[in-house]
Amino acid sequence: MITKSIIKSIDRRYFVIISYDLFSVTLKSNNSGDSWMIMECERNHKIGFVVFHAHDYLTPRHLHGFSNLFDSAIRNIQMHDAYQVNGRVRLTSEEKKKYREKYSIK
Repeated sequence: MITKSIIKSIDRRYFVIISYDLFSVTLKSNNSGDSWMIMECERNHKIGFVVFHAHDYLTPRHLHGFSNLFDSAIRNIQMHDAYQVNGRVRLTSEEKKKYREKYSIK
């Protein structure tokens, strides 16, 4: 269950909390601008957290990973942000358009 203490533990300088309920929390990273959803689930008879990710609100979320602990899910998001901000080559709108045309992506 996503408790109030878990919600209070989220660094508000790093994340904006978009919404939360008993089993999920949706966040926006102030660092990368990416959208994240962390959902509590059961896996192999153990409670854990599935992390979904989207680079913006216009694209559907995709599965990013699974963590046994909520804090671990947060750290994985922050590691992904570091990669996005420091290591990934960003494409311009024109480059994205050419890529989509080349590979017939709508």
